[in-house]
Amino acid sequence: MNRVQDKQNRRDFLGWVVRGAAMGAVAAVSYVLLKRRFRPGQRCISRGFCRDCRAFDDCELPQAMTIKRGMSKR
Repeated sequence: MNRVQDKQNRRDFLGWVVRGAAMGAVAAVSYVLLKRRFRPGQRCISRGFCRDCRAFDDCELPQAMTIKRGMSKR
């Protein structure tokens, strides 16, 4: 093999390694974020301010369920 092909192969290999590492990092971060959002044992993350909470739509805590029932009666 000549030096030009050898450098090109090395460059391609390093490109694949970097892309694979980046995709792995994105997958790991996505997994952690999704796991945190859909936890079975939920805790209040907004100190009882349900309407301003980013997890209000998916929340099944008693405070949030009471507010949701009140909103559906209107």
